Amino acid sequence: MAGGRRDRHALSPHARWLGYFGDDAYISFQYVKNFLHGHGLVYNVGERVEGYTDFLWVMLLSVVMAVFRNADIAAASVVLGLLFGVVSMALVVVMARRLHPGRRWLVLVAPLLMACQTSYCAWSTGGLESTMFGFFVLVAIYAQDRELRNASGTALTAVAAVLIALTRADGFVVVGALGLWRLYETWDPATSVVDGQLIHHRVRNLVVLGGSVFPTITPANPTLTICALSLWAAAKLTASGSASSTGTGS
Repeated sequence: MAGGRRDRHALSPHARWLGYFGDDAYISFQYVKNFLHGHGLVYNVGERVEGYTDFLWVMLLSVVMAVFRNADIAAASVVLGLLFGVVSMALVVVMARRLHPGRRWLVLVAPLLMACQTSYCAWSTGGLESTMFGFFVLVAIYAQDRELRNASGTALTAVAAVLIALTRADGFVVVGALGLWRLYETWDPATSVVDGQLIHHRVRNLVVLGGSVFPTITPANPTLTICALSLWAAAKLTASGSASSTGTGS
């Protein structure tokens, strides 16, 4: 965690110097205010319109403001954003140590670059869910990598995936990417039907397309992921056919 403390000192001055705060944050603040006053998750009282895209962030701010009733919600959002930003850099240190064991100083390069990156520091104080979303993505990557290496930690991967999806609507894209990663890594014929190329283990000229190749059931419409997999498999088959034709002709 020593690396995390160094990153915090690098991040805070940069973020304070930028002084960025996103105006979109006030949309979430309005929903929080009405929610705490018993009007529900609405922007205007009496109008049931879902105008936020950061459900989990709104819920987190609601809890904080319910506990600290006299706190300034904008200041609270900045503190939370910075906290998630710093914890994310500490997690990057942990992940770097796994990839580069024994290289004590090398593992600090990535988090220090994060602390010097203007966009990262700006969004850390932007009042929005950006750094929280990034933190959950890092947790999911860390957990799934550990699970695939050590066959443990499935629960943490699943929880991180749920938190990603609840934080932002486009989080399902990240969850889909995690699923594709898992699909590629877990193609053992004893536990799967197709390999990493979507080719059936027993019938080698059979390519399986569709949602049936997903490792888990999907909580949202999987059409785009199915299309992407189908296009990817078609490109692979086309490239393989062209190579075979070239080889035969020569």
